[in-house]
Amino acid sequence: LGVDANLAFFQNLTIVGYYAGSRTRGLDNRRNDSYRLRFDYDADRLGVQLEQLSVGEGFRPEAGFLRRTNFVETLAQLRISRRPRSLPSIRRISYEAALDYITDGDERLENRQARGTVRTEMQSGDSWSVSYTRDFEFLARGFEVVPGTFVPGGSYHSPAVRGNYTLGAHRRISGDVSAAHGDFYDGRRTDLAYRGRAEITSRLSVEPGISLNWVDLPGGGFTATLLTTRGTLSFTPRMLAAALVQYNSTSRLFSTNVRFRWEYRPLSEVFLVYSDGRDTLGRGFPGLMNRGVTLKITRLLRF
Repeated sequence: LGVDANLAFFQNLTIVGYYAGSRTRGLDNRRNDSYRLRFDYDADRLGVQLEQLSVGEGFRPEAGFLRRTNFVETLAQLRISRRPRSLPSIRRISYEAALDYITDGDERLENRQARGTVRTEMQSGDSWSVSYTRDFEFLARGFEVVPGTFVPGGSYHSPAVRGNYTLGAHRRISGDVSAAHGDFYDGRRTDLAYRGRAEITSRLSVEPGISLNWVDLPGGGFTATLLTTRGTLSFTPRMLAAALVQYNSTSRLFSTNVRFRWEYRPLSEVFLVYSDGRDTLGRGFPGLMNRGVTLKITRLLRF
C-alpha cells in the first residue's frame, strides 16, 4: 500500500514525496516501509534541492524494482548562477555544491559524496563543466572486480576530478565527451568516454558510445572497455523500431536488444522485444548464453 504526491507552488517550487509499506511473510519483525520527500526550488539564479529517501530492511515492493534495501539517503544541493554581460559567448555560469549521505538502518555511514561543479552554458547551445568529487565508501567485505583482482573490505576515500563537454542537441551530430582521474578504492583510475547522437535522416538516428577505464590496483591493473551503439528508426509518429548493441570487455559479453513499439490508438500500445547475450571467450561466432522474446499489448479503456 502507498500514497504519493507531486505538489507545485508558484513557478519554481515543487515538493514531491511518497510513503509506502508492505507486509511479507517472515519479515514482520523488520522495518517494512519506505518514504521519499524532496523539496526543489529551481529559479534562474538560485537552485536548492533537499531530499531524503528511506527503505526499510523488510520492505518488498514485489511489483516494482528495488536495487538496495535497509538504507537512508539524505541529499542537499545548492546552485548559484549568473549571466555575465561582459562575456557575450556565455549564456550562464553555474556554481554547484552537493552532499550525498547514505547510512544503513542503524545509522552507520555506508556512502558519502561531496561534490563541487562549475558549469558553463554557451550561446551556441554547447556546455562544459569541471567537477571535483570526494567519495567515501565502506565495504563490509571484499569483492572481485575482475577475475583475479580483488578489493579487500574496509573504508575508502576516493577523490576525483572530472571534465565534460557537451555539443548542443540542435546539431545533426551531438553528444558529450568526458574524462576523469582519481582514486579507485586502494588504487587509481582514469576514465575517458564519448556518447554521441547523429541524425542520418529525419527518421533514422544512431547513438554510438565508448567508455574506457584504466584501473591500477595493488592486486593488478586492468582496462575495461564498453562499446555501445543504439539505432532508432521512426516509421510513423506512432511506430518505431530501436536496437541496442553492446560489448563489455570485462565480462566478454556481447548483448543485443531490439524493440518494436506501435501506438495503434492513443495511449494503447504494442511492444515486441527481442534480446540475447553471447559469450565471446570461445572461438568463432560468439556462443549464445541467453535469449528472450517478449510481447506486451496495452489497451486504454475510457469510462
